[in-house]
Amino acid sequence: MLLAGLVSDTLNLTSPTTTHRDVEILAELERRSGVNATEFTDKLFRSGSVLVSKPAAQAITADCKEYTEGGHHFSVSQIEELGFDTFWKRKDEVQTALASYRDLHQYLFAALFVTDVVQQKSLLLVAAPKKFLGVIHYPLVAPGVYEMEGVVSRKKQLLPYLSSLMVRFSSTLESGGEEGH
Repeated sequence: MLLAGLVSDTLNLTSPTTTHRDVEILAELERRSGVNATEFTDKLFRSGSVLVSKPAAQAITADCKEYTEGGHHFSVSQIEELGFDTFWKRKDEVQTALASYRDLHQYLFAALFVTDVVQQKSLLLVAAPKKFLGVIHYPLVAPGVYEMEGVVSRKKQLLPYLSSLMVRFSSTLESGGEEGH
């Protein structure tokens, strides 16, 4: 159980949140349990896809956190996957669910961060006003979907980026733009 929690939380020691202590503990847990963490991680993420096991409205809230920055409320959900195939198959219904969730809670934006734990990159799906989408500088790969190469941590990588977007967005509002919903 401890090994499962550690590989899940650190993406098998590849997340920027990984500490030296995590590395030491995982080695000891592998030794004591006789479980290979890499093989276990593959099985864990293959069996745990919320995009496979849940309706879109539940998938986007399975690991969802709400934030407030500069007086604006928003949410960021994260899903960890092995590849993006399932996401692309369900993109339209997930996008619709995310937009509905945003409207229901009256957030400035709602984001879904889909992380490929093998390729170490993520897709960011955002339901937001066009003006907010205009401040995002990652490659747009489909309407409302951005590719974030090397970004896997919501806490250490995505949230600081979103904070910088909030500053840029607020400055566009101050220069006469409208927020819109």
